[in-house]
Amino acid sequence: MHYPKLETLEPSVIYKQHKKYFESNRDGLNEFYKEFKNREAIISLLDFWMYALRCIVEVYGKDGVKAYSNYSIKSQIRFSYFLDYDVISVNEINTEVSVVNKCRIIFYIVSRCLQKAFLPGGKIKTTFDKVSLRLTRFIANSIPITIPQERQRNIINLLTESFEYENLNELKLCLNDTLPSVFFAEQVNIPGNKELTIDCSPMAFMDFNGAENLLLLSRKLYIIGRQHGGGYDYFSDNKLQFFEQQLSDCFIGWGMSKINEKQSRYSREKPLIKSDFHNKRIVWVERGLLSLILYPMSPTVFAQHHNKLAISYIYGELSSMDVTYFNLPYPGVLRVNDYDGMRGQELQNKSSKGEDSLANSDIVIFDISGSSLTHFCIENDILFIIILSRSDVSFFTKKKKEWFSVLRDNGLIYFDDEYGLLSQKLNEVTTNDYMYPKKVEDYHKRVFIDI
Repeated sequence: MHYPKLETLEPSVIYKQHKKYFESNRDGLNEFYKEFKNREAIISLLDFWMYALRCIVEVYGKDGVKAYSNYSIKSQIRFSYFLDYDVISVNEINTEVSVVNKCRIIFYIVSRCLQKAFLPGGKIKTTFDKVSLRLTRFIANSIPITIPQERQRNIINLLTESFEYENLNELKLCLNDTLPSVFFAEQVNIPGNKELTIDCSPMAFMDFNGAENLLLLSRKLYIIGRQHGGGYDYFSDNKLQFFEQQLSDCFIGWGMSKINEKQSRYSREKPLIKSDFHNKRIVWVERGLLSLILYPMSPTVFAQHHNKLAISYIYGELSSMDVTYFNLPYPGVLRVNDYDGMRGQELQNKSSKGEDSLANSDIVIFDISGSSLTHFCIENDILFIIILSRSDVSFFTKKKKEWFSVLRDNGLIYFDDEYGLLSQKLNEVTTNDYMYPKKVEDYHKRVFIDI
């Protein structure tokens, strides 16, 4: 399949074209969903889905659109990973199908009794929360959806009116095959009108695995969206993150967002592997592969993941030292080949959780700034150094620039053209008398820990 060269695409133009198109349909969409309690959330989700479809068109062309029409899962991001790397994702909602699936009586009882709902990425603290997560999944699987063909035809006609595509009949066929039913199904009326809070990662809806059908309920949902990995509110051009936050009534980050809570993905109480303070390891954490669709969605993140200069810079610095170093590759099929021939001793990541391979006395090197493992290092006082391109800084948010300055002033961030400085720093921090910089420690506690 032929892909247009990514460097010919302009992510900001793609987004502006989408917004111009989508906003031109705003009045029609408000009318189409006027009876729905969760009208705004459904339209926000449709906004993302149509933007992602435009990204498919721009990145993969007509052949990609045809391939997506034949793909069984509605998520364009999942499709992109499948097309690029043959990754088949597991459907988190629909894999847990109950024997009483579609049983209306049980569905109505459970949906009325549920006080707070949880989906993947939500903050689960108690056994009751775990039960609520399972009940939410049951409800999502059991919603008795009604799909009038006329509504499907009407929404497809509305969506194709101003979408710039050379063959509108092909576009209509694509929408007929791929548009998730949440966008044209009838509202599902259930007893009670009390607002239901759902605590989750917004991607639980944006994955189109079945959870999105909860928006069809006649009970108003209040979505608490949560950060579920690294890099949130780091870059001003991250449109994927924008749509997650737009879908949320309240979005909670891990330190860089407007509203923050201490992350709960990594625990300080978690026992780390045996470490020897007098034998510090240098561990180079590798990035994973990103699908091509993420180039227009998150261009700076994508650029960091494809910055080969950072890899060769780190290798050159480590090679100049008389030191044994270790590599922690990204697990599974998203392992990056760019490190081939430059890896030190490879750490075995049997659990596929990178944190299981790190020790308290390690010095960790990242060649991207948005790795979620930076939060594990912060939580467990593990020293880390980040290597970046100078061009990355211009897209930093105000809060990210502040953090960058703290790390930079204390010699824990280097650019990939500062030859000799990383090796010099590593020689310094591997000595037994090196202490974690207090200004960095205080900043991390204030911004990421004591919140």
